Amino acid sequence: MVDSIDIYRYRLPLTHTITWNNTNNSTRDGLLICLTCDNHQGWGEISPLPGFSLESLNDAIEQAITYSNFYLNEQFSPLNLTMTNVWPSVQFGFELGEYYQNILHHSPKHSVFIKSCMLMTPELLEKNSNQLNEPIRNGYKAVKIKVGAKLLNQDINLVHQVCEANPDIELRIDANRSWSLSESLDFVGEMRSVPINFIEEPLKDIHGLGKFTQRSPIPLALDETLRESEAEKFIEYAQVYILKPSLYGGISDSLKIIDDALFTGKRCIISSSYETGIGMNGLLELACNLPDEIHGLDTYRIFKEDIFKSPSPLIGPNIELHRNSIKKNDLNFDVIEKVWERSKL
Repeated sequence: MVDSIDIYRYRLPLTHTITWNNTNNSTRDGLLICLTCDNHQGWGEISPLPGFSLESLNDAIEQAITYSNFYLNEQFSPLNLTMTNVWPSVQFGFELGEYYQNILHHSPKHSVFIKSCMLMTPELLEKNSNQLNEPIRNGYKAVKIKVGAKLLNQDINLVHQVCEANPDIELRIDANRSWSLSESLDFVGEMRSVPINFIEEPLKDIHGLGKFTQRSPIPLALDETLRESEAEKFIEYAQVYILKPSLYGGISDSLKIIDDALFTGKRCIISSSYETGIGMNGLLELACNLPDEIHGLDTYRIFKEDIFKSPSPLIGPNIELHRNSIKKNDLNFDVIEKVWERSKL
């Protein structure tokens, strides 16, 4: 049950510009939703990622207001969705808000540590070559290298450099669907001496994934393909699922994928999509279901500041999940503005 719902819009400055949807961005924009009942507040985050989410931020605002009205009229429950055409980011936000509002209030307050992989991109290394051995220097056990934006030989050289600078660290490759089948196999051929743990979304044309797995000794991980309408045709080729809950369909859908993955012997990794501290805590809760994995939660480091007055330490090889209730006075209202509110009649 909920007595009132408030929706806020945030805009956070980034440490450097980043390209989403072919546009250079210096800020991250999104929504926070607060569900309140008997002074217990449950905070969720609704943050479509430009170029990756199907919905825009304006789409999300419109649907969040519609569903807030349904919810206050007791026609909608985030943890028992029966409505169709729910945007993934909106589903994630409502489910996380109800989790914090209800379940978290009764959950144990002890801290939990989640293992995180470091994200490395060519752009960051070009700006600061001293970061090349940062993973091993800071105690990371795994590093994910973004490739595909440069020439193939440049990507190959980058991976070898990272490998040499970080011995005995698990290497993961994310090509973001950048290569043809022949280019991907050329890359794999140059990795014979490199211990690659998996390669994520190598192909522009996902219909070639079957041929790729037949010829590649490197395990395949799928991310975007999991969200395709034809996903069932291709998931058999993957040994690893990369789950982005705010892009995929919220907490409940992610838990179903996790259960299916574990049942079929697949690996499953929780991955962030540039969420704030509120969204990150939700991802950490999901990652608790996969305690043996090293998760992809390194996007938080791009924020100059968070929506919290005192940001949580959500960067590093071991991220601590604090199960504490969030209050309005914990938030930094210099970067947040209210866009909608309503109490139950």
